[in-house]
Amino acid sequence: MDKNYNNHNNHNNHNNHIMNNTCRAYDRGMQGRIANEREAIENILDNQDCSDKKYCDTCEMKCKNEHGGDVYVANIGRIAFKNRNFRESVWTGHYLQMTLMSIPCGDKIGTENHCDADQYIRVEHGCAMAYTGNRQDALCNRYKLSMGDSIFIPAGTWHNIVNVGRRELKISSIYAPPHHPRCTVEKYKNEY
Repeated sequence: MDKNYNNHNNHNNHNNHIMNNTCRAYDRGMQGRIANEREAIENILDNQDCSDKKYCDTCEMKCKNEHGGDVYVANIGRIAFKNRNFRESVWTGHYLQMTLMSIPCGDKIGTENHCDADQYIRVEHGCAMAYTGNRQDALCNRYKLSMGDSIFIPAGTWHNIVNVGRRELKISSIYAPPHHPRCTVEKYKNEY
């Protein structure tokens, strides 16, 4: 019985070793794949021919940044990546609004509270730390956000988003109801 028990343990140890190595290799492979996909997207966007305005969201954003009142289809990740403004409204309707933000490395949105609007924030590119709390001087909750992560912020919640990455942080934000004036474009943080 001892021999079978030892063989069984050796077999499990061997399987665990294989599984751990497989997981590490998979993680390395996924990190490489994600980096390659990001690089490919950046190359496509950097080399994009904007002569055909019918199909180019980035050109349309330069010509007309606000699409509210009409049905609008867009690749938000693409237009967020191209956005160089601190804040820019993309679509403002009667009941909700979408804005894009570009936050430099080490900078932040600034502590704020929207007492009359719920807010949804999604990281389109980069890494962020989100801080929330019930008081402006007590942002006790913190959340690490990476590309594709979102945070829902109920009306009346104090919050701040800080760029903790090595690149500009690109986020999209939805307010319900709208919070900023239609056609908002703030090149720099202190314009608001």
